[in-house]
Amino acid sequence: MFNRIEIVALLTCAILLISVMEFVRRNRIQVRYSLLWFSTGTSILALTLNRSWLEQIATGLGIHYAPTALFLILSGFMVVIMIHFSIVISQLRRQNMLLAQKLALIETEIDAQVSQRKLNLEPSRESIAA
Repeated sequence: MFNRIEIVALLTCAILLISVMEFVRRNRIQVRYSLLWFSTGTSILALTLNRSWLEQIATGLGIHYAPTALFLILSGFMVVIMIHFSIVISQLRRQNMLLAQKLALIETEIDAQVSQRKLNLEPSRESIAA
C-alpha cells in the first residue's frame, strides 16, 4: 500500500499531466515545450508506481527513505526545465533585440522618404516669385 508521500506524488503527477494536456489542447503551451513536462510527470509517476525502481535509485544515491528520492529526482527535472527555458528566453531576447533594430532602421527609412516627399511637394521659391 502507498504511504502518504507516495499518494502526494501520485496526485501531483496526475495534476501535472492533466494540466499540461489541457494547456496543449488550448494552445497555451507548444507541444515542443510540453515534452519536458510530460517526461517529468511520467518519470515521477513510473517511479512512484514501481517501488523497486525507486528503491534501487535511492540505494544508489545513498538515500535511506526511497520516497525522498522522488523529490530529489523531481528537483533534478526542475533544474533541467529551468535551464531549457533560460536558453529559450535568451534566444527570444536576442531575436526581439534584432527585430527592434530592424524596425528602427525601417522607421528611419520611412521618415527619410516622407521628408523627401514633403520637400518635393513644396513649391520652390523661384516658382512663387515668377
